[in-house]
Amino acid sequence: MEKLQGHRELDRSWQHNF
Repeated sequence: MEKLQGHRELDRSWQHNF
């Protein structure tokens, strides 16, 4: 599933947004 791989990248992008 590509959702798991994207989840790790999203976690980093989300922290930057916050």
